[in-house]
Amino acid sequence: VVLVSGRPVVSVERGGRSIELLDDDEERIDAGLRSLVAAVLDGRIERLSLERIDGREIVGSPYAERLTALGFRAGPRRFTLRKGRS
Repeated sequence: VVLVSGRPVVSVERGGRSIELLDDDEERIDAGLRSLVAAVLDGRIERLSLERIDGREIVGSPYAERLTALGFRAGPRRFTLRKGRS
């Protein structure tokens, strides 16, 4: 679970294939997503290969562009981020 200002904002499923957004505030969501990216880039998380967000396919979702801007690579079924790669 990613906390922003002490509030739970993003929950990552074990294995890093899906996330649930726990807050409606777009600024906190952005901060939570940036924290996830930082956790991958500094090695706390090996990689994220997101297939679903809030139970829906991530490819074609409203968050696809946001994830690409944060450094995720778009694939046919998932968005992937690994340390040392964007």
